[in-house]
Amino acid sequence: MGKISVRHFLNTNLKPYIINGDRYFSIYALITAIRQNTKVKSKAFSEYYTENDFAEIVNPENKEDSEILKNEEATIINIASLLIHEFDVFDTTLFAAVYNYYQEIYIFDLDIESTDLMVDGKQIGKGKVNLFRKDKNKMGLGIDKFFIEPYSLKENQSKGISVFSWFSPMTQENLRIFLENNNCQYNIHRSIEIINKLVFYSSFNKLNWIFRGSKKYGTLIEKYSTFFMNIDTKIRPYFAELSIKD
Repeated sequence: MGKISVRHFLNTNLKPYIINGDRYFSIYALITAIRQNTKVKSKAFSEYYTENDFAEIVNPENKEDSEILKNEEATIINIASLLIHEFDVFDTTLFAAVYNYYQEIYIFDLDIESTDLMVDGKQIGKGKVNLFRKDKNKMGLGIDKFFIEPYSLKENQSKGISVFSWFSPMTQENLRIFLENNNCQYNIHRSIEIINKLVFYSSFNKLNWIFRGSKKYGTLIEKYSTFFMNIDTKIRPYFAELSIKD
């Protein structure tokens, strides 16, 4: 796949906001992958900042802001990696769309609870699976408990964390700890991979609807029409892996 790099910068090429004679700009992230570049506005630092403010934010001695930057950089890399793995290219328009909307799609907006394990009318897997019931999946636990943990609801009390935050290193580490503490009976690393795939594919069911109402990103529907039509087919094998016999 090659290296994916992320670098934050103060976008002084944009028209500044002038406040009391000081010039304020937005912080952006420059992403480079597979010889393609794109830039997006930072979600972690979404206000406006002077050059002195930015110098303080990126100062390595500023531990708190440094951790926030690293977390956003790693989250961007995680999302870009998923897209590249799925489509074999770094489509900057698709990445920008996913990046922009992932903070508006929440974990409870997604359908990742269960499936009938049918593909093209054929049964796959050994039985039924329900990730929210410990007796209906190989993990032997219900991941719904993870979704309602206090930290999971800090963004939205009714919908949980955003998909953007889901792919952050902090949430991924919390998921690992949750599976360990609840005695996950399936390989933990593989369980995380599967759950992440279910979140990723299910998020595109929501993005499909969003893109159709967007003039800016509407062309993505046509470009990736085959992918959008086969999302459910892509999801089911991951459910099947965690299925158990009735």
